[in-house]
Amino acid sequence: MVFQDATKLQSKIKKLLDRAARNANAEAGVMLQALFNRVEIVITQLKNRNDCIFLIYKFKFAEDTWELYMYFRAGNFKSRKETIDARNCGVTTNNDYEEFKRCGFNSNDHWNDYQYYLNGNFTSKSEMMKARRGGFTTRAIYISYTNLGFQNYNEIDDYNVCVNGNYTSKSEMMQARRGGFTTRGEYVVACIAAANNLYEKYKEEFLFGTPIVCACDKGRLDDVKLLITGHDVNGSNGNNMTLKEYVNQEGRNSSGGEWTPLMAAAWYEHFQIVKYLIEQGEADPNIARSSGGCNALHIAASNNKKDTELIEFLLTNMSLNSINKNGYRDATPLDEAYNNDKSPIQQKIIDLLRSKGGKRGEEL
Repeated sequence: MVFQDATKLQSKIKKLLDRAARNANAEAGVMLQALFNRVEIVITQLKNRNDCIFLIYKFKFAEDTWELYMYFRAGNFKSRKETIDARNCGVTTNNDYEEFKRCGFNSNDHWNDYQYYLNGNFTSKSEMMKARRGGFTTRAIYISYTNLGFQNYNEIDDYNVCVNGNYTSKSEMMQARRGGFTTRGEYVVACIAAANNLYEKYKEEFLFGTPIVCACDKGRLDDVKLLITGHDVNGSNGNNMTLKEYVNQEGRNSSGGEWTPLMAAAWYEHFQIVKYLIEQGEADPNIARSSGGCNALHIAASNNKKDTELIEFLLTNMSLNSINKNGYRDATPLDEAYNNDKSPIQQKIIDLLRSKGGKRGEEL
């Protein structure tokens, strides 16, 4: 308690010194300064005693052990709380604990987690946790698996089939295997042939329609998958489009209207096709139609009646500028939702769009 008394005394002397200075009492000031200096010497001497340091850093006699205090001294920690948190995590020094926290670890984690992160060359705690749940010990292995669509190291046999067969993804490999193909080359040749045959059938069924747009219009997911999978970037379907250009092209639907494949699927509420086009086919919901300026969100907001699932999915893949884009007659998607008064879910659509920052044209 001597240390605490000394610091209190020093604080009181400091106040008296300040008062003497205000009153221009030089004699009192000299005496008080001498006393202040003597107390300062005592405090300095006390600070070198372990029991005083124990109190300085707010350790508690009734709760803390000497062992905890020595852990604090040995690890050069900055406070009692930091010492307790670090020891609970298995971290022995302040420098290690600072690095531990810098990498995203906290008092709920353990030093072993951090070592797993370091040894595996992971770039973040969240990446390491996902990798460890999948049984991956290094980032290199984790990335090589996940880039192909594998989430668990136990899928090693399928992963090897995928790599040895030169497949570009797990899903592609699984589709090929179901068809009895052993290499990607065989599978791609068969897919292109099947896609070309399907393409010709669509040209017969929809004389002036664009096959991929018509397939989306009619909700034929398997046909959409085949047309996209079999699309040859070198021009097998009579064009020189990349896959991204192919799935974002404007074409004619079964009724002769000009749509992108995504817009056709969005109008008729074919959610699985919308999801496939964006996740697997490189469709971009931010793209607007050249005439009128509408995007897929305008289309969905103006006509959807079943549920908000499709609109919610579009919103998660769109920029705020696209969410508030002016389309036909300068209407935003929210304007279109207000005009969609025959929809039983009109208010849900309006509320959803507003929750994502959607505004009416007059509000912009």
